Parts: sequence; C-alpha cells; structure tokens
Amino acid sequence: QLKEFYEVIREFIIAFISLGAELISFFDGPPAASKRNAWIKRRLETLADIYALFDDLTAGVDPLQIQNDRKNIIPPNSGCVIMHVFHIYGCKVYKTILECDAVNFKICSSKNDCLAILAQDLISLFTKVHIYYWSMK
Repeated sequence: QLKEFYEVIREFIIAFISLGAELISFFDGPPAASKRNAWIKRRLETLADIYALFDDLTAGVDPLQIQNDRKNIIPPNSGCVIMHVFHIYGCKVYKTILECDAVNFKICSSKNDCLAILAQDLISLFTKVHIYYWSMK
C-alpha cells in the first residue's frame, strides 16, 4: 500500500510539473489551541471510518465494494512519505512547528502567482487573498 500511495503522490506531482506549475508543500506541527476541538472532532470521525473499514474487511467484504470515502483514508504520519516524494521531485517543502495556515498566508499573499491551495482544511486566513481553495475531500 505504501508503494501505491507513493505512486499516486508521484503522479500528482508530475501532472502539475508537466504543466509548468511549481508545487510548494507545507507540513505543520500540532493544531493551534483555538483549533484543537475541531481537530479532535475530525480525528474521531476518521477513527469511526477506520473502525468501519476494518469491520468490513473482517466480515469478508470485497475491498472493491467498500464505500469510497472509507477506502481512501490517508493513514497517520503519511505526511512523511508525501514530504519525501515532494522533495525528490524538487518541490519546495516548508516545515514548521507552528500552524500551517499562517505560513501559507504569508507565502501566498507575498506572491502574485499563487493559483490555488490544496488542503484538508483551512481556516479563514485566506479571505484577504484571491486564490482558489481545493479541498482534499
């Protein structure tokens, strides 16, 4: 599964590079205190999906018949793999122990050539920046 995950990330990166786009990735630390409750809620929802996925597999359900949103759960700590693949293909990688939203905002608002942000979630820091937000979901 890790090899397949690597390939998906690689193909994603190559698709954008082939169009002449520069990909920049951001990896942050723990959620800010103000976002902690929302983060916990999301993790618990994901955990419920993971339990349901394992229940399906244990019951012998054909993996191809499993609900799409369940079989596309990204495992914890996958960011390390993603970060590595981005680095291999020459993409800029920013790592911070702070919340990523502030770093994203600073970089994207200082450049006039930022097309979009692809993320799992973002808070309202981007209301002052005219860019697209593409959700991972």
